[in-house]
Amino acid sequence: MGTNRQINIRGIPQMLERVLKHVPNQRDTGQLIGAVHVLLGRTTFYISILNFFMLIVTAYYTTIRNLVSIPFIWFVLSMLVVILIAMVLEYVVILPSTIIFNNVQAYKHENPFKDDIKLILNRLDDIEDKLNRR
Repeated sequence: MGTNRQINIRGIPQMLERVLKHVPNQRDTGQLIGAVHVLLGRTTFYISILNFFMLIVTAYYTTIRNLVSIPFIWFVLSMLVVILIAMVLEYVVILPSTIIFNNVQAYKHENPFKDDIKLILNRLDDIEDKLNRR
């Protein structure tokens, strides 16, 4: 029989570090590629809604109704429940992680907000120095 191997969770960050050393550095490609990517991604959302409904109608009339005898409206409602569960999962788990990832990426690269924050912090330090001299 096979042996149960325990995963050393503490070793995962070191392992990720070793893997990331082999990943090429990111490039500054400007905003054109990002703009096209975002616009295509945002419009794909609307296309996928239409595509989803066409697919469930096709699946129901070609396969599902022969396997399970449920009315079409119940099938559509069950698909909507699946979508609702996916939306809750997206909102609770995936969206916060995506926001954290985007914030880290925005801070790592050329970001005018990062430069503004540095300027503000420098000015605050100057103000504190002036106040402490008095």
